Amino acid sequence: MSQALSIITYLGPTIFFSLNRIGGYQPTSARFSALAGLVVVGGATLLLARRREASPVHQAMAAYMLLAAVGFWLWPGELGRLLALYPVAGLYVVFLVVVLVPLFMGGELFTMFWAKRQTPQAVWSSDIFLTINRRMTWAWALLFALCGLLALIPDLAGGLDSLPARLAFEIGAPLVLLLGLGAPFNKWYPDHFQRRLGLKPVRLESATAATDPGFNHHFGPEVRPPAQEEEREMPEKPFVVAVNGSPRLEISNTGQLIEMFRPELAAAGLDLEVINLAEKEIKYCQGDAYCLDKGVCWQRDDYKAVADRVLQASAVILASPAYILNVTAQMKVFLDRSLPFGHKPRGTWKPGLAICVSTGLGETEVALYLENCLRIFGAQSIGRLTAMGSGGPDQFYGKELVQARATDLARMLASYVKDGRKMPATNQDLRFYQFMGDLIRRSSRFMRHDNEHWESLGLFDGFEAYVGQSMNETPRDDPAERAAWLKRVIERETGRPRAPQKGESNMADSKPKSVAEITSCLELIKGMPLVLNQEAAKDLQAVIQFNISGAEEFTAHLTIAEGQAVFHDGPAEAPTLTITAPAEVWLGISKGQINGQAAFMSGQFQANGDFGLLMKMNALFKA
Repeated sequence: MSQALSIITYLGPTIFFSLNRIGGYQPTSARFSALAGLVVVGGATLLLARRREASPVHQAMAAYMLLAAVGFWLWPGELGRLLALYPVAGLYVVFLVVVLVPLFMGGELFTMFWAKRQTPQAVWSSDIFLTINRRMTWAWALLFALCGLLALIPDLAGGLDSLPARLAFEIGAPLVLLLGLGAPFNKWYPDHFQRRLGLKPVRLESATAATDPGFNHHFGPEVRPPAQEEEREMPEKPFVVAVNGSPRLEISNTGQLIEMFRPELAAAGLDLEVINLAEKEIKYCQGDAYCLDKGVCWQRDDYKAVADRVLQASAVILASPAYILNVTAQMKVFLDRSLPFGHKPRGTWKPGLAICVSTGLGETEVALYLENCLRIFGAQSIGRLTAMGSGGPDQFYGKELVQARATDLARMLASYVKDGRKMPATNQDLRFYQFMGDLIRRSSRFMRHDNEHWESLGLFDGFEAYVGQSMNETPRDDPAERAAWLKRVIERETGRPRAPQKGESNMADSKPKSVAEITSCLELIKGMPLVLNQEAAKDLQAVIQFNISGAEEFTAHLTIAEGQAVFHDGPAEAPTLTITAPAEVWLGISKGQINGQAAFMSGQFQANGDFGLLMKMNALFKA
């Protein structure tokens, strides 16, 4: 449907040009063809907008038809005459306006519609992302201006007003520019810019490209996105999706358990959307491994729409009654079809819940199974709700206790969504990471798409990159503290003081000698001037401000000048670079436990100002 609507927006102006070129732009025919084109192209664009698929190209086509209708109906002697004389050049002028207006008015840049579909949401507000799209938008403005000038040549140059000449200058030459320069530039420049800053190019986990076939054909490389990876934009209002695997619909006890969550979620401002799998057509997984190579299943049914809603949700609930010690067939088919996501950690770690009801056997085991399946959709389990049915619909043993448990879990779920909280990593996370990482490494040629996903997110860097959590050091790792503790243990158990061992005489008084021994982020930053690389900083004048949150809350800054660095409490007046980070994240990066590039591009910390200075941090401070 979307592809058909997109094609309509491109055919409208083309048919308008062709009919009026043949008819010589007669007033009556021009008026009604422009009006018909506006209705058709404008209607198609509005339908695409409702689906959030109306690109700037669609909008430009609709704007041109509006301009033609206004010109031929209201100002036929002025605007209408210009459009009749220079119809194709007029189209490129409209494109130029669509590109330039956001640049000067502060709107969304021309290339962002497609760029947001290729990059994680966490980087959309970063200076790097905005700079790349600003420069690319200026490049497209230049291309559209050149296309407009080329389209004018047959009318302005004598002896070129023939059909071959018009085809060459109005269609051929512009396509050479757009496909020969614009398309390769779209593909090359973002990666080039990031590599020049020393960054590994960041892509959305699906590595998808623009979904508008018209833009791909006319203004960018043709890359078909996996159908299940489209529309990863977060909704304006957070909502919770509950996937109900019960086939009993209106008399479902599972559905009754889900509804127990609705009042508390509504009170917290969260909508609860229930998807009944029994109402959907989801075909069996064929086990052909097509998705492991391509990242998408070739079957066309309702699975994509359901998976999209689950992935877009701020929290996920998986619910099923127990059928012979397992989930229902409907839920199992849905989970089997989710294999493309099962091998690809989402990096979101949003909260999730598992719900199961039985008549007395299997609900606990099934709920545990559903909890493990939550990670398929980038969710962590914060709890589970189980119940035993005692007969007909909405009848449970200890219903009051079941309701109370549902209320508690609903409040907890809302709290996790609003505060952006995460559960600590578990041994199940570690086992999954070890197994799946090893499997994908060994099968990289067979599981090509999965391997690309792990590499693009930096997941092969280690378990901490996978869970987004660092192994923070604690004081008991301090050799001096351990020596003192051991002394106390021996004295307590033997009643005699422990004799000092060789090399331990001044351990308690020693100061940390390496970054590995530092457990405080404030101590780390205070010590940075001591490890400044004076040679690297001899010509540098800069101010680096740190806004630290989490386990420690403070603002401080370093001034660097004449090869020296000085620590200052509080904010700086005009910092060259501002780093905003949780204490544990900055400590983890400084200790080498967290990949700094991956942490920045996934939004674990933010930086504003001179990104070149950020890239030099490792060289400036020798740690």
